[in-house]
Amino acid sequence: MIRQSTAWMLFLFPAGVGLIGVGVHLVRKEVGAMITWPRVDAVVVSSRVVEGSSTGGRGPVYSPGLKLKYTVAGKEYILDAEMSGWATSSHASSEEIVDEYPPGSHHMVPYNPADPNEVRMQLGG
Repeated sequence: MIRQSTAWMLFLFPAGVGLIGVGVHLVRKEVGAMITWPRVDAVVVSSRVVEGSSTGGRGPVYSPGLKLKYTVAGKEYILDAEMSGWATSSHASSEEIVDEYPPGSHHMVPYNPADPNEVRMQLGG
């Protein structure tokens, strides 16, 4: 019995460390983009609550979805920008965030200098 437990531990420990490493890498990539990418003044064209499916089929999840308009190097961009990584089972909570981004409001958003079609939204950004 002890050998079997040790074998599982020898398997699960490196797997857990690997998953933590992947998570740290993804967070560093997101934070790095928000810190190092240039920012542009974007105008909210529209804002809404986006309904999606939860993993495991536990019911719907909601996230803020925005349509933004901004100009980089003389070229105008209009795109749908969801706040990736932010979802809740509470429609009301998502609606509160949407209310912070009314149409016509201006927000400084980081954009990818290699591909200005890519922006990163952040709460309160």
